[in-house]
Amino acid sequence: MLLAQYFPGSSWLHRATAGTKLIGLAVLALIAVTAPGPFIAPGLAVLLIALAIWVRVPWRYIAVPMTVAVITGLALAVFHYFFTDVTAAVRVSSSLIALVLAASLVTTTTPVDAMLDVLQRIAEPVSRLPIIRRTGFTAERFALAVSVMLRAIPTIIILARQTRQAAIARGLQRSPRALIVPVVLRTVNHAQRTAEALAARGLD
Repeated sequence: MLLAQYFPGSSWLHRATAGTKLIGLAVLALIAVTAPGPFIAPGLAVLLIALAIWVRVPWRYIAVPMTVAVITGLALAVFHYFFTDVTAAVRVSSSLIALVLAASLVTTTTPVDAMLDVLQRIAEPVSRLPIIRRTGFTAERFALAVSVMLRAIPTIIILARQTRQAAIARGLQRSPRALIVPVVLRTVNHAQRTAEALAARGLD
């Protein structure tokens, strides 16, 4: 899963409010992106690794997003090494890894409902703006949309795995069409069924 799953715990990071963690994530992102030199971003990454060990988040809960971040970071490092300089290579790649790890720690130590409550409170003042109000946007609809999106990700991953297994069984594992088209069609079907269920509850 590209998003880290929530892992129940009793650490101080688990007990911190979702709003506090989101503010901390925003501050860390600002530091990682704007800080000059090649040392601050790697330092943040090392501190976050130590934090993950401290709060005892199991590696399996953040393995997928971190693996993707490391691979992408290495690719960016190679690109900047050849086309800019070593400083940029280190800063950009380590910033990406640090930010993905920080976001993974937030989602791993924060229940989805608590995160949605914070997002809804943030969206409340935005929904009162006249230009936004005319679009029909509401904080409740925004929170519902985020909730549906988060809950759809595991379903889509399961559909992709089932489609891949079916393609392998038919000897079509090398066919992009046999892998992509069924996933797209089944995902659209899942989205339609979700929309119908929401409409039946008056949440369209």
